[in-house]
Amino acid sequence: MESDALIKQTIGDLIEAKLVSQDAVQEDVATVYSYWQIPMYAIETKLQEVALKDLQAAQQAELHAQYF
Repeated sequence: MESDALIKQTIGDLIEAKLVSQDAVQEDVATVYSYWQIPMYAIETKLQEVALKDLQAAQQAELHAQYF
């Protein structure tokens, strides 16, 4: 899974940069894999023109999917 590979790379980079606490344990790594949202390296962040009505429709659809 791409997200697991990104998380693994990020954890490796943190270890290499010596930014991981000496108190860290394997359970901490499992927590990161379970609860950390995917690192957003590959997310497209360019400005996109979108009609307000389209955003509102998507919002309503998402709310409906979550609560009904």
